[in-house]
Amino acid sequence: MTSAIVLSTLIMSATLFLAHPFSVYGTTVTPGSLPSWNPAVSCTALLTTIEAVIGNQANSNGGATFGGGGFLPGIPNKRSTTPPCTVNGNATFVEIHGVKFPSSYTVEDCASYPNGNFCDTTFNVQDPNCANSDVYLCTIHLEIDQAWKSAGIAPGTPPVSSQLFNIQGFVYWDPNNNSHFADQWHSYSGWEIHPLTAWRLSSGSTTASFTYSPASPSTGSQVSFTATASGGTQPYSFSWNFGDGSTGTGSTATHAYSAAGSYTVVLTVKDSSSPQQTATSQQTLTVTSRPPPPLTASFTYSPSSPVAGQQVTFTASASGGTPPYSFAWNFGDGSTGIGATVSHTYGTAGTFTVTLTTNDKGSPQQSTNSQQSLTVASPPPPALTASFTYTPSNPNVGQTVSFAGSASGGTQPYSYSWTFGDGGTASGRSVTHSYQAAGSYNVVLTVTDAPGQTANSAQTVTVSNPPPPPLTASFSYAPASPLVGQQVTFTALATGGTAPYSFSWSFGDGSIGTGSSVSHVYSSPGTFNVILIVSDSGSPQQTANSQQSVTVSNPPPPPLTSSFSYSPTSPQVGQQVSFSGSASGGTSPYSFSWSFGDGTTGTGSSTTHTYSSAGTFNVILTVSDSGSPQQTSSSQNSITVTSPPPPPLTVSFAFSPSSPQTDQQVTFTASASSGTTPYSFSWTFGDGSSGTGSTVTHAYASAGTFTVVLTVKDSGSPQQTVTSQQSVTVTSPPPPPLSASFTFNPSSPNVGQSVSFTGSASGGAPPYSYSWSFGDSGTGSGSSVSHTFQSNGAYTVVLTITDSSGQTATSSQTITVNSPLSASISYSPSNPTVLTPVMFTGSATGGTGSYTYSWDFGDGTTGTGSSVSHIYLLPGTYTVTLTVTDANGQTATSTVTVTVSLPLV
Repeated sequence: MTSAIVLSTLIMSATLFLAHPFSVYGTTVTPGSLPSWNPAVSCTALLTTIEAVIGNQANSNGGATFGGGGFLPGIPNKRSTTPPCTVNGNATFVEIHGVKFPSSYTVEDCASYPNGNFCDTTFNVQDPNCANSDVYLCTIHLEIDQAWKSAGIAPGTPPVSSQLFNIQGFVYWDPNNNSHFADQWHSYSGWEIHPLTAWRLSSGSTTASFTYSPASPSTGSQVSFTATASGGTQPYSFSWNFGDGSTGTGSTATHAYSAAGSYTVVLTVKDSSSPQQTATSQQTLTVTSRPPPPLTASFTYSPSSPVAGQQVTFTASASGGTPPYSFAWNFGDGSTGIGATVSHTYGTAGTFTVTLTTNDKGSPQQSTNSQQSLTVASPPPPALTASFTYTPSNPNVGQTVSFAGSASGGTQPYSYSWTFGDGGTASGRSVTHSYQAAGSYNVVLTVTDAPGQTANSAQTVTVSNPPPPPLTASFSYAPASPLVGQQVTFTALATGGTAPYSFSWSFGDGSIGTGSSVSHVYSSPGTFNVILIVSDSGSPQQTANSQQSVTVSNPPPPPLTSSFSYSPTSPQVGQQVSFSGSASGGTSPYSFSWSFGDGTTGTGSSTTHTYSSAGTFNVILTVSDSGSPQQTSSSQNSITVTSPPPPPLTVSFAFSPSSPQTDQQVTFTASASSGTTPYSFSWTFGDGSSGTGSTVTHAYASAGTFTVVLTVKDSGSPQQTVTSQQSVTVTSPPPPPLSASFTFNPSSPNVGQSVSFTGSASGGAPPYSYSWSFGDSGTGSGSSVSHTFQSNGAYTVVLTITDSSGQTATSSQTITVNSPLSASISYSPSNPTVLTPVMFTGSATGGTGSYTYSWDFGDGTTGTGSSVSHIYLLPGTYTVTLTVTDANGQTATSTVTVTVSLPLV
């Protein structure tokens, strides 16, 4: 057993089934879904047989061979407490029914565990229904495993019993088959159920029986059937055949037979086992005819309280007996009738006994009587009616309204009660009422006669508010003596009528307005008839008028004012001065007279005058209007006359050199004429710098065009100031010569590997443009580019740089491109077995040395180095992958398939 345990531990993940269903006695069996009886097992069980597990193919000793059935190759880990539920899509966990246990068990293969010493319990089980002459083709070895006992999840040892058992466990092939083929205790075979996870007693054959009640049923009565089942596997299903073509289901059922006779009732019971068991039970049941029930009859009539002369309808009903039924009537007043429904009219009031006689059609015939007392009253008096009148027909709020009621029919005397619709009430035939609010009111008169009959009469009374007082209108206005152009405010007043009011105005000059308060401006003098029209909101609407005469006068003229201006504002001796007068207010036209302050005068709104000497003169303008009385206004200004100025000042400047460069001294020389000497000179050079003096120097720090401004002031009074400006263009000195260079990475690229090139430039005039020639007819542009060479060899790479002024510079280097990186694998031995070291050797060509080697052995383990050794723990086919990486980071892979087999035992 030890070698089997070691080998099963090494190959705990090996496969159990072929990837196809297997056959048991010609029936296809596929993985099932039976629940596990052991809570430590999460698998669902496949229902199968011993013969299906071992394959029913004998070896030389009579036991089953390894290759007999669908469980080939079938080698899970028997020591694992969590064996796989499936291998390659097929179940490993099985359930077998009806096996025979031995009369004794063997305890062996003990081992120590952390919580004690535990042993395997081993025994063989058989299929008691085996049809094979060799009993060992119906026998399999079972073990209750020591590891499961240690974990506390193993089943107990089955009792020694002649009963049959059902078992669950994992199928296992003990590879120590060379010895087990000769072991009777191991069924001459390596097959096992190991570990056995659970066992149960097997139930017997399914049986069925039933009872029914009543024991002697009659037609139409319900018969209750109760089924009983035992044996087999619960739950059971029950189906019934009642012998008259009817069926039913369930452990209890009811059925009513419609005809007398003998019926064979069959109960069929099916259990839940697989294969399913079926049992039947049948009994003969005799059904007799049932006598008819007693005949009963009753009747109704309508109306329930008839009066003399009124037709009464009688309706009969019958049950029991044997239909059809015949009906005969005696109405108690000497009259008769026949039929289920009849009518009769009583001529006088009184109490009458009505008798219904009913006969059925049975043999013997049944007969029954039903009678009731019927009271017929005298006819009632005519119906009570009520009505009323009221006055006035359109009352107002607070006005007394008189109501007069009347009644007819019924039985006198009458009583009268009133509700007026506003919460008020009254009694008596004639009443009065006053309403306190306008509205529509529902007035109801209720008349009650002597026996208590009532009659109602209702009318709607509409109450209106009393009419409002007459509407009156008036208005006032302010100011009382308005002038042309002055705003006049009109204010209306209304009384009486029904508010709110609307106001409309006619101002007597063709203008109109609306509103209780309005304003109006008259544009001409005169007397105007102003009319106010007021309308209220009543229904019907009232209108009132009010009118007054308004006298409007012209306003007096405004005060006369005068002013004047002159030009130029600072005149000189001998220079003509223009004077312009203006007037406002008073009454035009105006007259203008001038006094110029030097003894001379003038007239007219506009005039001119020339002063012959310098000085300050008081000029007076006098304006008279045409009003009566006449208005006069004066205006005066002081005017200063000066002597004429000297000739205008002129300036200019020159600079040297005429085309200066940055940081070169430039000399500026100014010249001035006219005006009044001496002169002052100030400079701004256009770059934020300034200077003074007739001759100055300045150096510009940057190239560009600068506006130089010279400002010259003389010594006259008033002082003259003149500017002169020129543009000075400053250029930069020529740049240094342009040069080019570049770097690339990696320094030893492989074929197909991207190479990065980085160019740089100095000198010349930026910005620069870059163009590349890679020596393999490839080109590029830009300071940083990448290129991939498609074949190995030496290539001359040339960079050409052009600056903004058109200068060019080149740089070239030779780059060596290596062959592509490739990898290959060899291994020994060529046909390795489990637990045998396999030597793998990797090799690389191309790329850039040195190389690194990494391995994936296809079983979840890895390694590094050009030569490595590896041991496979399980048989199978593995894909081994070698990945080689060169000094530039380029990678190449190579794969081989290695088949590992079990060693021969």
